[in-house]
Amino acid sequence: MDAENFSSAQFSHAKAGNEAMPANTAVPPSAISCRELSVSYGEKEVLSRLSVEIPEGSMTAIIGPNGAGKSTWMKAVLGLLPKNAGTVRIFRRRREKAKNYLSYIPQSTKVNWDFPITVEEVVEMASYKKTRLVSSLLETRIGRKRDKALEEMGLTELRKTAD
Repeated sequence: MDAENFSSAQFSHAKAGNEAMPANTAVPPSAISCRELSVSYGEKEVLSRLSVEIPEGSMTAIIGPNGAGKSTWMKAVLGLLPKNAGTVRIFRRRREKAKNYLSYIPQSTKVNWDFPITVEEVVEMASYKKTRLVSSLLETRIGRKRDKALEEMGLTELRKTAD
């Protein structure tokens, strides 16, 4: 899928807690910057020379029809799919140096609706590091990050909701 076809997947930015950013707003530095990104599945190139900038401090929705390349783009940004060409920067760092700034929960077509997890616990998942030992200080920090994320997304009232 080339950059022109990827335009059917739309990126909508809003400052955290606000409406969409006006078109004449000065754009802050990029949280995610992709330049000329190309990705293939086997011999078939599915993203070709795609450039995307997502501003720091924004909440960004990537929407589009099935097959538009949304998941492929996200996986390439995260390094879960190899890129053929192009650059990816996360907060102005090479992707490989930015792992502490990223969290990813993949979509799933199968959902166990009986799994006992709350909205609050799903949001907390973004803060866990690959460690077996979690100190009370880290738990407090995770709780503050979780609370801020829930507030920014307008989910505070749903925090204990499990279904």
